[in-house]
This record gives sequence, structure tokens and C-alpha cells, in this order.
Amino acid sequence: MTITFDGFTIPIVFLTLVAAYLLKLLLSAKAASDSPKPSKGVRLETLLDPEVRKNHVEFNKKLHKEFPGQPVIPVLGSEPNFYLVHTMEAAMEVTAKSEYFSSNPWVDGRLVALNTMTKTDHDRVLKTVKR
Repeated sequence: MTITFDGFTIPIVFLTLVAAYLLKLLLSAKAASDSPKPSKGVRLETLLDPEVRKNHVEFNKKLHKEFPGQPVIPVLGSEPNFYLVHTMEAAMEVTAKSEYFSSNPWVDGRLVALNTMTKTDHDRVLKTVKR
């Protein structure tokens, strides 16, 4: 078998291969952008749900099952860089500087910490925050 070069065959084949490769890249990028990106986190609506707040102990158990060993959980459907701090160690680290955190308010604006903690627990948290 003899390959001859007429000056056009190789460039045309090369350009055809490049065009096919670029088309494949374009189609795979479009398919990737059309499919929903899997995200693991907690929806903001879930955190604001009065039933979840009422049964927060069960909700926390569920979080420990769904996010084992994960100290910080992304909050989906909210601002960028909004996270739920989920372990005591992470909470202590975050509360070391009070400018880095805020309490998640109830729907009517009351702060969770003021409504769900005993006075002793609240005083302990306040002492930690003031360090």
C-alpha cells in the first residue's frame, strides 16, 4: 500500500479530525451543563421549616446519618458560602471570632439560641463568643 501526498489530502483529513474533536468537546460540554450538578447539602427551606425546628433533635440525627464526620454542611438555595456548622469542634472554632458567624433566626426573627437553650447553656455560649 502506497500513500501519496497531493498537497491537500493530509491537511483536509487533519482539519476534519480537529473539527470532529471540537464538535465532540462542544457536545459533551453542553450535555454536562444541561444535567443538574449533584450537590450535597441542606436546603435553606428545610432549615426554615417550623416542623424541622420543632423536631430539631430528630433532624440533627438525620444530619449525622447523611453527613457522617462532616463538620460543615453547605446550605443549598441560599447565598454563596453559607454553611451549617454541624459539629461541636467546628462550632467552637467558628465562635472563637464572633464576626464570622450569626445565629439563624426563626421565621419571625427571633434568634434560635435564645429560644432553644437553657440559661446555663446560653451563658456558656455567650462566654465562648466573648473570648
